[in-house]
Amino acid sequence: MTYKQEFNLRYKQPKDQANSLYQIASLSGIDFDRLHKIKKTVAKYPHYYGYEYNRKMTKEMWPTVYIYKYVLDYGRKSLN
Repeated sequence: MTYKQEFNLRYKQPKDQANSLYQIASLSGIDFDRLHKIKKTVAKYPHYYGYEYNRKMTKEMWPTVYIYKYVLDYGRKSLN
């Protein structure tokens, strides 16, 4: 299961729903500015944040994946 799918299940959304950074911030309880800064930093230095080249994911996709992973680790547990 992908981080995006885990995020959507945790916050009771359709499994493959796309989310904007604003939606991710509001659902997780993490400040939008903080997530935006993290995303920009990861985009600039993807290898520092764990990106390894593979055919399935480009380094341009990695910041969004990292944001989902970060929110699952540090965000609100659920909407209950």
